[in-house]
Amino acid sequence: MEAYSLTAAFVNVIVIFISYVSLLFFIPSLFHPYPVCFVFVNAGIVGISTFYYIAPPPWEVLKSKNRVQEIEALKLEHDWIWKAINIISWTAVIMTVSAIFISWTQIIFPSIPTEKRNTFSVIKLEAYSTIELIYLILGLWFGILYRLMDYSWRIRKRIAEIS
Repeated sequence: MEAYSLTAAFVNVIVIFISYVSLLFFIPSLFHPYPVCFVFVNAGIVGISTFYYIAPPPWEVLKSKNRVQEIEALKLEHDWIWKAINIISWTAVIMTVSAIFISWTQIIFPSIPTEKRNTFSVIKLEAYSTIELIYLILGLWFGILYRLMDYSWRIRKRIAEIS
């Protein structure tokens, strides 16, 4: 079953890359660092979330006949899940803030003449950037973090059933 999950995740990532490359034929200006980074991050989120939604949770695959061993294994899995949630959350916050700060202060604003910074085009560019970041954050939340939190809840439910 895990091979099927990995295959589905890989296929989703490939479909996203092929879609992006096909768009490059029609819109050559998309070959810019910002859209390329967006596609890579988006493909990663889609691939990981596909894997988590298809793969069976480890505690359902590796059930033990000994209650004490199963409870200990569930505790370890629960601890790992919350560490992963913590790491992913902090990494996402740091990367998002860094991407915004670096792209706007070092790349985008210096390339825009001062007299044009308050125009509708710049505001539209800021809105597009914000929408893309919100899209990625929602994908991270609903695709990965929510699934891990669901795993955590199901572990607690399983421990209550065993005890």
